[in-house]
Amino acid sequence: MTEDEKVQLVEQLITDVAVTTAMIESYLALAADRILRRVWPFGGAPAEWPTQYDMVQVQLTVRMIARRGGEGEISHSENGVSRTYKSVDDEDILGQLTPYVGVV
Repeated sequence: MTEDEKVQLVEQLITDVAVTTAMIESYLALAADRILRRVWPFGGAPAEWPTQYDMVQVQLTVRMIARRGGEGEISHSENGVSRTYKSVDDEDILGQLTPYVGVV
């Protein structure tokens, strides 16, 4: 999946929040960094982005954008809408990833 395709997919999934292409690209970069640090916790990540993590990157990006402005909320109620973020660390998404490790 190209970077443009990722941006388009995020735009399709986030319709209720006003975001620019530059903002989406920034969130995609943040998500990529979190994924790489999870999969290669001791370094050694490949120079080129591993495409098998594209959808995880998009999922994480959508989650981070949707939470924007209310990061870390424990509870919020307004006009009949309630929000509680149980997992601010996104473990439900990042838990899908298996770290690469080696023997020293």
